[in-house]
Amino acid sequence: MTAGALFSGLRGYRRSYLALCSVFAAVAAGAVVALIWPQAVSRWLGIGGDKLLGAILDAGAKVCLGVSVLVTIYVAFRRILASDDSLLDSRFALAIRLLGSVESRRPGRAGVVERLGAVMLLESVVDKDPAEFAVRILSLLTQYIRSQPDPGSADLSNRADLDAAFRLVFRLTRQIAPERRIDLAGLRLKGLRLGDEWDATDRAWPAVDLTGADLQGAFLAHMDLRNVVLVGVHFDQASLEGTKWRGLIQECTFNGAELRTAELSDATFRVVEMRETTLVGSRLQRVRFEGNANLQEAEFVEAHLTHVAFGNANIASTFWQRARLDDVDLSNASADAKAVESLREASATEGLRWPSVEDAEETASRADSMGAPSL
Repeated sequence: MTAGALFSGLRGYRRSYLALCSVFAAVAAGAVVALIWPQAVSRWLGIGGDKLLGAILDAGAKVCLGVSVLVTIYVAFRRILASDDSLLDSRFALAIRLLGSVESRRPGRAGVVERLGAVMLLESVVDKDPAEFAVRILSLLTQYIRSQPDPGSADLSNRADLDAAFRLVFRLTRQIAPERRIDLAGLRLKGLRLGDEWDATDRAWPAVDLTGADLQGAFLAHMDLRNVVLVGVHFDQASLEGTKWRGLIQECTFNGAELRTAELSDATFRVVEMRETTLVGSRLQRVRFEGNANLQEAEFVEAHLTHVAFGNANIASTFWQRARLDDVDLSNASADAKAVESLREASATEGLRWPSVEDAEETASRADSMGAPSL
């Protein structure tokens, strides 16, 4: 049990302390009555007056000592509680100053260390008293993440402060507000790196709105994104190995992204760009591609596809060697001879609906006319 939990529990026992003090006070009052009317009490108890007086004085001394000890303990704990609350408030205020200071925002490792220290301070505060600080810290860190400017060519791969901030936000959301949606719409964090030391629980994202976010070149390997709102998100050149996806993924770009061993289940990809996307060893179950899905030169090598409909997707020059295709509909997809030849090297069931082979020039023309999705 932490000190914070102990002190919180002691707050609930204040009435018990007061009740105990009342009992001792009642005993002391009885002793006083016995001193005032010793003869009556002596006859009632059937003992001598001198013995009664000695017993009363001895009991009174013990009662007074016990009451004084209880009062001392109670006052001491009140002071400890007050000092502990003051310490937590001071840590919270210091963390805010560190996150917003000019020094902490300067480029380089020194600024990152100060911001990381601020996030660690906030984590220690919420560990001590989650009921008091969790909501405020969750709101503060969400605003901090959203306030990060578009770094352009800046390297975010070593931003340990952002990694810690994301992890604490997700943890607090799961603990105190699992139904709450975190608004990170429009986030601009190209090259963001998350998850090097995250455990399985950390990797399961809560409900996060990433509408319009720019995460090009981000490292999000093995993240569980099944509860995330994904509309108009840029994942170009991102490392998404082992990620999990579900639901509607609309108007997103994955050009050149790494989706090896990813799990895509019960997902609908609507108007997406996935040119040169690597899906080697991935698993697609009950997935639909709708609208202008562009999958030119995507790699499905050794992937396992079950109940997948490609609609009118452009699959020209895709690679399918050693892929397993169970109930896959490619009948309306736009393919070329290279894609069809590669499909012949896949392990297909009778449920496979083959695409029609178009002339190479016609396929290229159709691909150009599709263009990139409107984001």
